[in-house]
Amino acid sequence: MRYSILLLLLFIAGCAKEIRAAGIIIDEQTGLPVKEAKVRMIVNIVNNKMEMAEAVTSRDGRFELQFETFRNLLDQLPVELSKPGYQTNMYNLRKDSQSDTLALKPDSF
Repeated sequence: MRYSILLLLLFIAGCAKEIRAAGIIIDEQTGLPVKEAKVRMIVNIVNNKMEMAEAVTSRDGRFELQFETFRNLLDQLPVELSKPGYQTNMYNLRKDSQSDTLALKPDSF
């Protein structure tokens, strides 16, 4: 019985997929990198609770999302970009991308 549980746990752990996607966020108008922007993605929903992967861009606008999931994800990952002074946008980020460039549009007052 012990061995069956151990094998089951090893099987479940082996089914988890590590996802890694990275890119850069720029200002839509100036083309300059946007620092300290939030990048968020829903990774999983368990018992009506959302598990999120989050990142904040560096000085040069770069970010990296890295997480494990049991879900079979599509090639495009929906992400939300936000920062005060900019409009919140949704984008599709390519799974396993290292170089996607996404743009944030400044708020118009």
